[in-house]
Amino acid sequence: MAKTKLGAEVDDREWQKQLKRISKLTKGPHVLVGVMASAGDAEGGEFSLAELAAVHEFGSPENGIPERSFIRSTITAVSEERAKLVEKIMDDILHEKDTIEGGLAKLGLWLVNKIKSRIRNREIIPRLEDSEAGRRTIKRKGSDVTLVDTAQLLNAISWRVESGGD
Repeated sequence: MAKTKLGAEVDDREWQKQLKRISKLTKGPHVLVGVMASAGDAEGGEFSLAELAAVHEFGSPENGIPERSFIRSTITAVSEERAKLVEKIMDDILHEKDTIEGGLAKLGLWLVNKIKSRIRNREIIPRLEDSEAGRRTIKRKGSDVTLVDTAQLLNAISWRVESGGD
């Protein structure tokens, strides 16, 4: 029970409980989405899948590889939909219908599915057919799906919830 400035007693236990939950959200667990270092090596073992993902995400002009952002571009492309999902998750957490970790897991899985869907649906640009080098790649691998050759990279896209520090 808390006293107001007017001297009235108010049962603020629920409010205090919500403040604690909100405080945990600001410095607590978080979700990572992408190709984790633990994903292993790309076929041939010359580099890791995380390195391959970084090269495609940011490009490597010196090696003739254009930026083909599949993580950042997806997060941007689905920003409105993501905001609505985060609002629903926050509401569920605040009303104790879900845990913080459970909500983050839902967000992580949702983002992974969105990233993979954009790759499969050929929404990553520049598309392979947009350049001579890309057309050679299509001929070599027999497919015009950007970022998919053996599907190793696609299958390595994942999420994980990590606990936050205090």
